[in-house]
Amino acid sequence: MITRRAGLLGSLAAVLPRSGFAQPVPVTMMIGSAAGSGLDRIGRAFATRLQSHASQLAIGIRNLPGEGGWTMLSALASASPSVSVFGWISVPTLVARMIDRDDPNLMQRLQLVGRVQREPVAFVSPASDPVDSV
Repeated sequence: MITRRAGLLGSLAAVLPRSGFAQPVPVTMMIGSAAGSGLDRIGRAFATRLQSHASQLAIGIRNLPGEGGWTMLSALASASPSVSVFGWISVPTLVARMIDRDDPNLMQRLQLVGRVQREPVAFVSPASDPVDSV
Protein backbone atom coordinates (compact mmCIF):
# COMPACT_ATOMS: atom_id res chain seq x y z
CA MET A 1 0.00 0.00 0.00
CA ILE A 2 1.35 3.43 -0.90
CA THR A 3 1.21 5.88 1.96
CA ARG A 4 0.45 9.56 1.47
CA ARG A 5 4.03 10.43 2.42
CA ALA A 6 5.46 7.97 -0.10
CA GLY A 7 3.13 9.31 -2.79
CA LEU A 8 4.07 12.93 -2.12
CA LEU A 9 7.78 12.20 -1.95
CA GLY A 10 7.54 10.05 -5.07
CA SER A 11 5.87 12.91 -6.94
CA LEU A 12 8.57 15.30 -5.82
CA ALA A 13 11.33 12.83 -6.70
CA ALA A 14 9.98 12.48 -10.24
CA VAL A 15 11.02 16.04 -11.05
CA LEU A 16 14.38 16.06 -9.29
CA PRO A 17 17.80 15.60 -10.88
CA ARG A 18 19.17 12.07 -10.80
CA SER A 19 22.80 12.98 -10.04
CA GLY A 20 23.99 12.35 -6.50
CA PHE A 21 25.97 15.60 -6.65
CA ALA A 22 23.23 17.80 -8.03
CA GLN A 23 22.42 21.06 -6.36
CA PRO A 24 19.18 21.07 -4.36
CA VAL A 25 16.15 22.03 -6.42
CA PRO A 26 14.62 25.29 -5.18
CA VAL A 27 10.93 24.92 -4.35
CA THR A 28 8.74 27.67 -2.94
CA MET A 29 5.97 26.96 -0.47
CA MET A 30 3.43 29.79 -0.51
CA ILE A 31 1.56 30.40 2.72
CA GLY A 32 -1.66 32.40 2.61
CA SER A 33 -1.17 34.17 5.92
CA ALA A 34 1.26 36.53 7.63
CA ALA A 35 4.63 35.42 8.93
CA GLY A 36 4.31 34.37 12.56
CA SER A 37 0.61 33.45 12.31
CA GLY A 38 -0.64 30.04 13.39
CA LEU A 39 -0.94 28.77 9.81
CA ASP A 40 2.54 30.10 9.04
CA ARG A 41 4.09 28.36 12.06
CA ILE A 42 2.45 25.04 11.15
CA GLY A 43 3.48 25.43 7.49
CA ARG A 44 7.08 26.20 8.42
CA ALA A 45 7.19 23.19 10.75
CA PHE A 46 5.90 21.00 7.95
CA ALA A 47 8.42 22.45 5.47
CA THR A 48 11.21 21.57 7.88
CA ARG A 49 9.89 18.02 8.19
CA LEU A 50 9.44 17.67 4.42
CA GLN A 51 12.98 19.00 3.91
CA SER A 52 14.33 16.26 6.19
CA HIS A 53 12.69 13.63 3.96
CA ALA A 54 13.58 15.28 0.64
CA SER A 55 17.11 16.62 1.03
CA GLN A 56 17.30 17.18 -2.74
CA LEU A 57 14.87 20.09 -2.29
CA ALA A 58 15.66 23.58 -1.04
CA ILE A 59 12.29 24.68 0.32
CA GLY A 60 11.77 28.41 0.64
CA ILE A 61 8.76 30.08 2.26
CA ARG A 62 6.85 32.95 0.68
CA ASN A 63 4.10 34.49 2.78
CA LEU A 64 1.31 36.05 0.72
CA PRO A 65 -1.22 37.27 3.28
CA GLY A 66 -4.31 39.13 2.21
CA GLU A 67 -7.98 38.74 1.49
CA GLY A 68 -8.31 35.69 3.73
CA GLY A 69 -5.91 33.55 1.69
CA TRP A 70 -7.21 34.71 -1.70
CA THR A 71 -3.97 36.57 -2.54
CA MET A 72 -1.92 33.38 -2.25
CA LEU A 73 -4.48 31.21 -4.04
CA SER A 74 -4.65 33.67 -6.94
CA ALA A 75 -0.86 33.82 -7.22
CA LEU A 76 -0.60 30.05 -7.09
CA ALA A 77 -3.38 29.46 -9.62
CA SER A 78 -1.68 31.79 -12.10
CA ALA A 79 1.89 30.55 -11.48
CA SER A 80 3.91 29.62 -14.53
CA PRO A 81 4.35 25.88 -15.11
CA SER A 82 8.11 26.48 -15.12
CA VAL A 83 8.07 27.59 -11.47
CA SER A 84 8.49 25.04 -8.66
CA VAL A 85 5.82 26.15 -6.23
CA PHE A 86 3.13 24.72 -4.01
CA GLY A 87 0.70 26.23 -1.56
CA TRP A 88 -0.14 25.69 2.10
CA ILE A 89 -3.73 26.61 2.88
CA SER A 90 -6.38 25.47 5.31
CA VAL A 91 -9.15 23.52 3.63
CA PRO A 92 -11.98 25.66 5.05
CA THR A 93 -10.24 28.73 3.59
CA LEU A 94 -9.93 27.11 0.17
CA VAL A 95 -13.66 26.39 -0.03
CA ALA A 96 -14.61 29.74 1.51
CA ARG A 97 -12.60 31.68 -1.09
CA MET A 98 -14.31 29.82 -3.93
CA ILE A 99 -17.65 30.91 -2.48
CA ASP A 100 -17.03 34.46 -1.26
CA ARG A 101 -14.96 35.41 -4.32
CA ASP A 102 -17.57 33.83 -6.59
CA ASP A 103 -14.91 31.67 -8.24
CA PRO A 104 -16.29 28.14 -8.59
CA ASN A 105 -13.53 27.38 -11.12
CA LEU A 106 -10.73 27.89 -8.62
CA MET A 107 -10.28 24.16 -8.13
CA GLN A 108 -9.91 23.73 -11.90
CA ARG A 109 -6.88 26.04 -11.73
CA LEU A 110 -5.32 24.17 -8.79
CA GLN A 111 -4.32 20.56 -8.27
CA LEU A 112 -4.71 18.87 -4.91
CA VAL A 113 -1.33 17.34 -4.13
CA GLY A 114 -1.79 16.08 -0.59
CA ARG A 115 -3.06 16.81 2.86
CA VAL A 116 -1.79 16.76 6.40
CA GLN A 117 -3.48 14.14 8.53
CA ARG A 118 -4.27 16.14 11.66
CA GLU A 119 -4.81 19.57 10.18
CA PRO A 120 -7.43 20.82 7.74
CA VAL A 121 -4.65 21.78 5.30
CA ALA A 122 -4.21 20.87 1.64
CA PHE A 123 -1.30 21.14 -0.78
CA VAL A 124 -2.27 22.67 -4.08
CA SER A 125 -0.34 23.48 -7.23
CA PRO A 126 -1.13 25.14 -10.54
CA ALA A 127 -3.37 22.85 -12.60
CA SER A 128 -1.47 23.82 -15.76
CA ASP A 129 1.46 21.62 -14.75
CA PRO A 130 1.01 20.05 -11.32
CA VAL A 131 3.82 17.51 -11.30
CA ASP A 132 6.53 19.74 -12.76
CA SER A 133 5.56 22.66 -10.57
CA VAL A 134 6.28 20.83 -7.31
